[in-house]
Amino acid sequence: MAEAGIITIVSIAFTVLLTVGILFFVFRFIRKASGDPKLLAEGIPAPAMILSIAPTGTIVNNIYYQCEIVLRIQPPGGQTYDASTRQLIPITSMAMLPPGTHVQVRIDKTDPAKVAIDFEAGVTPAGMAAAAAGPTDLSAGALASAFAAGGAAAVTTGSAADLLRSGQRVLGVLTEFADTGKTARSLGVAPSRPEFIDDPQYVLTLQLHVPNTTPIEAKVIHRVPRTMAGRLQMGMQLNCAVNPANPTRDVAVDWGDIPV
Repeated sequence: MAEAGIITIVSIAFTVLLTVGILFFVFRFIRKASGDPKLLAEGIPAPAMILSIAPTGTIVNNIYYQCEIVLRIQPPGGQTYDASTRQLIPITSMAMLPPGTHVQVRIDKTDPAKVAIDFEAGVTPAGMAAAAAGPTDLSAGALASAFAAGGAAAVTTGSAADLLRSGQRVLGVLTEFADTGKTARSLGVAPSRPEFIDDPQYVLTLQLHVPNTTPIEAKVIHRVPRTMAGRLQMGMQLNCAVNPANPTRDVAVDWGDIPV
């Protein structure tokens, strides 16, 4: 009986130690996979946008999914670039991180390719990020990516025909442009004219020259005729119409194919 008791105690002790050991390694893995603690503490902070997120197949405790996350990062004082990181995401949070979501990251001081998402700094859902940042804070490419993912709500997508009829005419100089990969057909909306249904939707950055004022920058998601898409270039002068009450957002380009 005594030997049986000793064996039972030893068995229980072994089980406890094994459980503690497993939990130690699990929590250590979770801590590391949730983002390099040293990088999160000492890395350079920067805003970033999620371009894609996909599970790698590694699951911890049926709750945490390791994901490969591709980010577009805007380092302080530098050019945007893309980098990827693997981090654990609770399954309950994955739906909150679609492409176009804006997050804060930490960048390794010696290797910019090493990044970690700082979820404690907060997350801005897709669509709200552009509204919070303002029209001039994001590049045309970033806005095009966000729009393609269902965001970029801050960029005007209203009726060009109405604005061309009633807006103030101004000269616009094209300074930046990016194809969203969308058309009226793919968006499921009816264009003002049936022949426009397959024209590409672009993010256009325009420098507007309003008489007696300094030039102002505007960004707009705008239809570009298929015959014009391959001819766009920086510095191109375009005949535009604006809403004087909101000229940086409410802009239409006159491509010459809408009767006004």
